[in-house]
Amino acid sequence: MSLQETMALLASIRSLGIEIRADDAREHILWRPRQMLPQELYRKLAGHRAEALALLCAHDPEVVWRVHALRMQIPPKGSIPPLQARPYLFQGARYKRCGSCGDPLTTVQQYVCLPCQHALWLALEGAGDLGGGKAATND
Repeated sequence: MSLQETMALLASIRSLGIEIRADDAREHILWRPRQMLPQELYRKLAGHRAEALALLCAHDPEVVWRVHALRMQIPPKGSIPPLQARPYLFQGARYKRCGSCGDPLTTVQQYVCLPCQHALWLALEGAGDLGGGKAATND
């Protein structure tokens, strides 16, 4: 699902009067009232959870700075090198640390923290300028 399709999905859910957001840990999608979400939209949301979660976290400061750091490393053309939110910190892999920013990982995460996962998706999809001007909104 493309960025535009994911934004349209979130907009259609909100148009039904459903509040949708990421939980504080940025791991789950929450909505209420729960019974108002039609099965068809639920299936679409479940099938594209990662994209929807990234968009719902797009204005989280922990995601925004990572998006900017990652985008600065994407060349205008050609192949994209491995991206890291804090490339200056790395002198090799660190045990139980995010491979992109160096922050501690939770027990669920193996290589990259959730803010870096969301930021990488947004940076590569080109979600717009998240820091000020044209913001990628889910409204």
